[in-house]
Amino acid sequence: MSVQTIMCPNCKCEIEITRVMEDQIKEKMHLEIDAELKAKQKEFMDREQALKEKERDIEKQKAEMDALVDARLKEESARIKADADKKAEDAVAAKLKVMGDELAEKRQKLSEAQKAEVEYLKLKAELEEKASELNLQMQRTLENERDEIKNKALKKFQEEHDLKDREKDEQIESMRKKIEELNVKASQGTNQGRGEAMEQSIEDTLGKKFPDDEIEAIDRGKKGADVLQCVYDGFGNVCGSIIWESKNTLSWQDKWIGKLKDDRREAKAEIAIIVTKTLPKGISNFGVIDGVWVTDYSSFVSVGHILRMSLLEIAAVKVANMGKNEKMEYIYQYLTGPEFRQRIQAIIDPFLTMKNDMDKEKASMTRMWAKREKEINKVIDNASGLYGDLQGIVGSSLPEIESLELKQLSSGNEE
Repeated sequence: MSVQTIMCPNCKCEIEITRVMEDQIKEKMHLEIDAELKAKQKEFMDREQALKEKERDIEKQKAEMDALVDARLKEESARIKADADKKAEDAVAAKLKVMGDELAEKRQKLSEAQKAEVEYLKLKAELEEKASELNLQMQRTLENERDEIKNKALKKFQEEHDLKDREKDEQIESMRKKIEELNVKASQGTNQGRGEAMEQSIEDTLGKKFPDDEIEAIDRGKKGADVLQCVYDGFGNVCGSIIWESKNTLSWQDKWIGKLKDDRREAKAEIAIIVTKTLPKGISNFGVIDGVWVTDYSSFVSVGHILRMSLLEIAAVKVANMGKNEKMEYIYQYLTGPEFRQRIQAIIDPFLTMKNDMDKEKASMTRMWAKREKEINKVIDNASGLYGDLQGIVGSSLPEIESLELKQLSSGNEE
């Protein structure tokens, strides 16, 4: 290979062209490589700087995130703790309320029990005292009433009605209401309306009191009494009949006696009875006028019961003494005479007196018990208030009263 040379104009020396170009190319390449290397280094440094900045940003975001998470955790922990504390407080408060309610209920029950015990002992003493008084009064009454017929009637009455006192009171109350209704109707209606009301009441009462008998109301406008009672014995045999006439007027009229006697003959009845609001002079509760029985409304059931029994007895005598007309006539005269009326009066009068006394005693005892109950409650309330005031002033040094110291008694029971 030939080497090309050139002459240096300055020194006149020959210079190889190939070497010069090689050096130039090498220098140029060194420059380009250095430039590229610097560029690469700069790019690398820039990237490294960016990575560091990004890493710092990530660290910063991580720190912020950690701070936010810590704050959230603290906030949530505080909320959970507050909720737990609130639930615990609510549970404790609810339990305390339940315990307080139970304590108050126990105190109330204890107070009521003590009041009931005081009232019971008081009423027991009063009832024992009243029973003793009634027993003494009964003994005195029995000593004063030794009449044989009266004692027999009282014994029979007691045997039949001791177990029916309550029913009897209800019937009396029902009759009283009916009488009041009749009185109202009597004050507002005509004489005919008042008579019909009393007639209906008598008919209904007879039907209830004598279910074995046949009670028939006579139609208004027809001749005859108001009610016809056919008396039957326990075997279904007819023993006689009773006609009833009701008079709900303000005055008595003697002509009623003759009219009812005619009605009795027409009905072929053995006994005639007038139930009247206004009794004639000389008769109290009931009596006999010219063979006709006259009674007020309050006594007509008792009179009807006695006269019905007499019909049953007469019928029994008839069966046992067929053909003995004279004795039957004597019995009839006896039943319609004053002696029999006086005996019936002697039987019924004590009943009426006892009933009135019983009603008065019942009303008096009810008023007395109500008054004493109020007084007892007032005394207990005042004593409790006074003890509470003194306890608030003196404190625990005040002696305990078992019936008033409810709090200590209640706590002792719980232990």
